[in-house]
Amino acid sequence: MKRPALILILIILPIFLISADMNFRGIYSDYLFYSELSGEQEGTSLMFHSFSTDAGRTDFSWGDRSFTSPLVETKLGTLRIMDPETFFSYNSYRAYGHNDGALWQGKGFNNVTAFGMDWMNDWFSIRLYPEVWWAQNADYDIVSTSESSGWGDWWDGRGYDRLQRQGDDFLYDFNWGQSDLRLYWEDYLTFGFSNEEVVIGSGRENNILLSDNAGGFPHFDMGTYRPQEIWKLGTFETRFFWGFLEESDYYDDNPDNDTAWFSGMTIGYSPSFVPGLTLGATHQYYKPLQYWNALDLVAAVPVFSSNKPGADDDEDGMISLDFNWIFPKVGFTVYGEWANNDYSHPITSPEHTSAQVLGLSQILKTWNPGQKLTLSFEHANLAQTRTTKVRSAGPWYRHGFAGWTQGYSHDGQIPGAWIGPGSNSQWINFSYYHNKGMVGLEYTRICYDSDYFYNVIINDPDYNKSTFGQFIDNDISIDALYFLGNWNLYGKATLLYTNNENWAWQENLFHFHFETGLSYSF
Repeated sequence: MKRPALILILIILPIFLISADMNFRGIYSDYLFYSELSGEQEGTSLMFHSFSTDAGRTDFSWGDRSFTSPLVETKLGTLRIMDPETFFSYNSYRAYGHNDGALWQGKGFNNVTAFGMDWMNDWFSIRLYPEVWWAQNADYDIVSTSESSGWGDWWDGRGYDRLQRQGDDFLYDFNWGQSDLRLYWEDYLTFGFSNEEVVIGSGRENNILLSDNAGGFPHFDMGTYRPQEIWKLGTFETRFFWGFLEESDYYDDNPDNDTAWFSGMTIGYSPSFVPGLTLGATHQYYKPLQYWNALDLVAAVPVFSSNKPGADDDEDGMISLDFNWIFPKVGFTVYGEWANNDYSHPITSPEHTSAQVLGLSQILKTWNPGQKLTLSFEHANLAQTRTTKVRSAGPWYRHGFAGWTQGYSHDGQIPGAWIGPGSNSQWINFSYYHNKGMVGLEYTRICYDSDYFYNVIINDPDYNKSTFGQFIDNDISIDALYFLGNWNLYGKATLLYTNNENWAWQENLFHFHFETGLSYSF
């Protein structure tokens, strides 16, 4: 198909799909979070979160905005239409956007549209919910590198498949989005083949091991469908998953290393004797598919994993511990995640190759179940510690010391914490929710890849402090959502002030990020 014709189709298509906003999912998830925090409803999952666990819930104030609407109901099941949705963004200076699935939000205009239907009954469901996206991908300056054909990570010679820019052409792609085929045994167990984006843990902005910062990847999962009561000890949840991560089109020309085998398991437990507390543990393991063997089917269980401490092998393992403690009487929660990369002696040196997320949220005032004023804060840190002075350590998500350098990425984006390895961030959000929508104000500070910054200072003989500085973004945003009948109208504006763009000393500038969209709930 000729490019102009395709561009025209991708621009017109959302209009006929009754435009909707992809970021409404994020706002909807936030509102679910605060509804659980206030005690308005109970959570449907402890650690494993996906479209399947959240969509379709009607037991709270925004229940009529749950992405699914029955179309045909029979004794054999229900045919439902997925609320079609589209999302537009604009970046004035460079690529910017996170926790947005497969979409690449480059410089200029970007759009993603999703549409579909599902069929479900008490024991079976099938959902077709694909996405199509495009990005103008206009030119901007990046750090010079030989990685990924010159578009990749700034660690020249030690990089991985995390792109600074996806080539220099207009981009478009079709993927299966939140499509899913699933079996159920009542409310106890589920088995499914899926392309859903999966988020593990309690983080609001950053989840270290698995998030929706990259697109969903094909996987099979099995485990508890809903948290299960264990005698009178509390509730328990577990999920195992196996899948494939794909290399981007810009990494290298070797087709043998394009795919990585990925597996994991997560466990959540909420003790009855400590109300509101949830504890979780997750293990993930990945390696080049070309080195796959039958034992990798059980490598999701740590005792069967062949990964050993250190970086000189072709597989990589990550573990995390998570907690979330909710106090619904006062509308407060505190949560955190501690993670360790490559099993590097988590008992004797837990700080080595570790990462942390710590956050809290408070409902400041409630007028009625649908009207709340909220405050949230989150700190995330993926930077290396001083133990790297005496022990080797590969930065998070980057495992390239044995000839395999794709790392933990999917189509050039990180499926973990969006700030990336070596980085730290602080996020503050005020939001006012009501029965007609919401309005929010937030501030985010991101200090990008301190591991890279200090590595250059220590090891680069050409280092010059007058030309090299720490790369920091300060972002302030305002967003709003308004329900107008069945329509959902959304907008967001972000002002960014950058210090030392691309680590260039005194390269300071203002730039902008805008989002807009509509949705229609049938």
